[in-house]
Amino acid sequence: SGIFPACSTVGLYGPGGSFKSFVALDILSHVATGSDSWAGRPLNLYGTPRPVVYVSGEGAVGPRLRAWEAKHGVSDALAENFLVCEAVDLGDQDDRSALKAEIDRLLAGRPPAVNGSATPARATPGQEENSNRDMGAIVKVLDGFKDAYQTCVMAIHHTPKNDLTWRGATAVWNALDSALLLKRGHGTAASMTL
Repeated sequence: SGIFPACSTVGLYGPGGSFKSFVALDILSHVATGSDSWAGRPLNLYGTPRPVVYVSGEGAVGPRLRAWEAKHGVSDALAENFLVCEAVDLGDQDDRSALKAEIDRLLAGRPPAVNGSATPARATPGQEENSNRDMGAIVKVLDGFKDAYQTCVMAIHHTPKNDLTWRGATAVWNALDSALLLKRGHGTAASMTL
C-alpha cells in the first residue's frame, strides 16, 4: 500500500530522537521533486512534482533541505514546491486563516499534495493533549485542511516514555487513515513500521 493514501490523515510518530522530522522532510522532499516512491513504497501521488507544505515547530529546516538537495544531486529542486511555514496555533481561527492565506498566496492556486504539521504539542498550545474534546477539535481542523485542498495531512507526534503507542488522547489516533511508527536503532539508523 502507499504511504500517503489520497485525501487522508497520516500519523508519523515515535519516541524522542527517532528522527521524525528528518524522515518527514525526506518523504516530503521526495513528493516535491516528483518521486513516485519512498524507501521502496509507492507514495500514491502520481510521480510528478507536487507542492508540499511543512508547518515547522523547530528551526534548521532550510539547512536540512539544502543538505537533501546536495545528497540527491539536485539544485533548487525544492524552491517552488516546498513551502515551509512557521508553527501556528491550530486552535486559533486567526492563525488558521493566516496559514491558509499564506499557502494560497505562495502556491498560487496549486493545491499541496501533502500538508505536514509539527507535533501537536507545538501546534496546539493551550490545548490539553490528553483531552479527547480538545484533540477532537484539532481533528476537525486537520480535516478542514484535508478537505479544502483534497490533500494528505501528516501529523507528526511522539510516543510516551517506554512505550510505542500514540501519546495522549485517542481522538487523533482514531482519525488516522494510516500510521508510520519510527524506532531508532544503533547510531543514525531507524526503522519504520507501517
